[in-house]
Parts: sequence; C-alpha cells; structure tokens
Amino acid sequence: MPIDLSVRGFTTEAFELAYDWRTLATYALGVGAKRDELTFLYEGTPGGMKVLPTFGVVPAHRPVVEVLAKTGGNMAMIVHGAQTVRAFRPIPDHGTLVTSGHLKAIYDIKKFTQVIIETKTTLGGDLAYETVWSIIFRGEGNFGGERPPHDDAPSAPRIAPPTGRSRRRRAPSKPCSIASAATRTPCTRTPRSRPTSASPKAPSFMGCAPSASSGARSSSTPAQEIPGASGSSAPSFESPCGPATRSRWPASIWATARSR
Repeated sequence: MPIDLSVRGFTTEAFELAYDWRTLATYALGVGAKRDELTFLYEGTPGGMKVLPTFGVVPAHRPVVEVLAKTGGNMAMIVHGAQTVRAFRPIPDHGTLVTSGHLKAIYDIKKFTQVIIETKTTLGGDLAYETVWSIIFRGEGNFGGERPPHDDAPSAPRIAPPTGRSRRRRAPSKPCSIASAATRTPCTRTPRSRPTSASPKAPSFMGCAPSASSGARSSSTPAQEIPGASGSSAPSFESPCGPATRSRWPASIWATARSR
C-alpha cells in the first residue's frame, strides 16, 4: 500500500490519559523493575511514588498509532527505528496527561519509508514530555521522495576507534638486571625446570630411593593398574620411580598414600 505523502504535517487531536499508581507500577514492572526499586512500584513509598522518565511513551501511544494509520501504510510492515524521550518535570503518582502527535516528515530510504512523528504531553497545562519516533515501513520506498537528513537517518551508534594500537601486547617480564634494562641490551633468561615425575616427597611413602639427579627429567611412565598381577586377586601398579626401580606394588599402598 503506497504512503500518502499529502498527510505530511498532520497533527492529531489531543488525547487524555488518566493514570494512577497502578498505571505507573504496571509500566515499571513491564520494563523490568526489581524488588530493590520499590520507589517505582509501591504506592506507600515515603514522599510519594516515583515515575520512570521513559513513562512518556505511554501517553504518546495513541497519537502515534493515529498518525501511522493516517499515512496509509501497511501496519503489518512497520519497524521501530529510533526513539527519543525528553522529560521536563517529575509527575505525581496520579493525574491526567494530555498528548498530541505531529507527522514531521516522510523520507524515502530506498526499499523503505521512514516516518518521523513528534508528540508533546502536558500535565495541568505545563509541558511534561516530548517524544520523537522514527518508524520504518518495509517495502514502501523508492517513490522518489526526499532522503532523510543526517539527524533523522536511523543508524547504529558509532563507536570511536581506539586512539592507540589495538593489538594487545604481552606484559613485559622482569629485566635480567637494572643495567640491561637501562641499556636495552639482550640478556639470557634461565628456562623454568620441569618437575620430575618422581618428586623428592614420593619416595618417603612409595618405597623407592630418591634419584641422585632429582633436577633431571625422568623417563618413567605413570603408574598403571595391572589387575591380578603376581598371582594375587588384588590389583597392583607399576612404579613411577623410573626404569631402574620399577616394581609391582599391591593396591594397599595407594590407600596409605591418600591418608598421608
């Protein structure tokens, strides 16, 4: 359904919305207020119940829908493009809000049509809220209309690029000496030694002698279960102490090792 461009500048009649604490609490719950935000939910809050600033979209709903229907576009094809809400004053927990809507512009954005709607809401004659709505009609573009200016064009928030290099650097390690750090001369670092498979503590309860070269890397294999070894029904295990002291122990030694 083509958009009726002649309705540009249309202004709705004034719509009234009588609200109380139930209206405010329902809206707060709808946008996710939690139990620690009782000032927006409980009517007995000392000093009066507070109102979320974004409540201004609630009285604007009816005039916005009327403007959209006036354009003649397919309401099943609309997408909410952008939203602005300005709150000019706090409002009490009950009262009557009066709102009117205005069709500011209709823009051609290739396959889509962008409609800009403005609303104003007053309470007791004083301005309370202003909203701006950017509504997109899908499949209604390419009618040769005006392109949106930069301020009205729907776009994703722009993120400023990083000022420095974006590549993450590894934290520098400690210099070998103060002299090498000051002169920026290369230095040799000693690699960390790997623990041996048979640590000095292991022989104290495993029954194998400590190795003379405890800092050297051992070629021993991890202990492996050998069920029914040595003709016994109890499982036994190969020693992890190394090839020179490899033996087979009963499973009871592992219970002794856990208890220590």
